[in-house]
Amino acid sequence: MTRQLLEAAKIISIQLLDHVIVGNPTDDPNGKGWYSLRDAGVL
Repeated sequence: MTRQLLEAAKIISIQLLDHVIVGNPTDDPNGKGWYSLRDAGVL
């Protein structure tokens, strides 16, 4: 899905700054409750 968002952003000439997945902090091994694909180096 992130690749699709990135391609769609290119088509309409906007910059995709990040794709963030939000969840429950208690289910996250890092305890944050969110995951940034920019921070992970995917974008």
